[in-house]
Amino acid sequence: MKRIMMLVIMLSILFSAIAQKSASTKPMLPPAISNVQQTANSIAGELTGRLGLNPSKMPQLIPLLQRYLQQKSLINSLATTNKEEYQAKFKSLQTALFDQLRGVLGPDKFALFQKLQSSARNTNAAHLFY
Repeated sequence: MKRIMMLVIMLSILFSAIAQKSASTKPMLPPAISNVQQTANSIAGELTGRLGLNPSKMPQLIPLLQRYLQQKSLINSLATTNKEEYQAKFKSLQTALFDQLRGVLGPDKFALFQKLQSSARNTNAAHLFY
């Protein structure tokens, strides 16, 4: 009986170690973009609400977001095939977008925008950060 219990414990430890290793090696994939127009509108609305933007900023935000999302959708597949290339291209797209957003939002609202990253993971705004 003791041998069976020891075997069960050892197998449990082994499977636990294997599960932890496989979970830690899974790459974080960027969120899929199913509809660029709809996603851009959703993000613009979210930014307007969360940053307290004047709705008159929407016509400036939406084209920027659409271009960014369209370009990002073209590189999303690299996240699984060539992570380094994806990261480089994503960072370039993100930097260009953030430079444009800084101009549209102004320094105070842009500072608030940058703080959204930690709370945007489960929203459409996640596209801007991941």
